[in-house]
Amino acid sequence: MPARESSVIAAIRREAQKHQPRLVLRKKHGTVFGCKGDPDLYGVFEGRCWVFEGKREGEKPTPLQVVRLQEWAAAGALAGWGGLRQFREMLGLHEP
Repeated sequence: MPARESSVIAAIRREAQKHQPRLVLRKKHGTVFGCKGDPDLYGVFEGRCWVFEGKREGEKPTPLQVVRLQEWAAAGALAGWGGLRQFREMLGLHEP
């Protein structure tokens, strides 16, 4: 059975800690004041804004999540989705 999405997010957060202070990561928590469909994670890596939608293996973002990722990318942010491997690839991080 694939890992839970929360496990994927936790693995990405652990990875980010290895790259501090060059990599800052924040987790978006859904509230009534948030924007529906916004990515789970956001931050800065070496001066570049990024957003990432964590997904379990075999899952894809919803159509609304795709639109939100495209909005961020159009504004100049790195934007991606998937698991730890895709997160590393998006930022150009190397496995330890």
